[in-house]
Amino acid sequence: MKRRDFALDEKRLNVRAINYKGEVLYQTELTK
Repeated sequence: MKRRDFALDEKRLNVRAINYKGEVLYQTELTK
């Protein structure tokens, strides 16, 4: 049970990191 929750948290963190990278790339594209 705990392991599954941890996996879900991992996925959420990964999604957040990807979204953050996307935000940064988007911002740099705008300021070019």
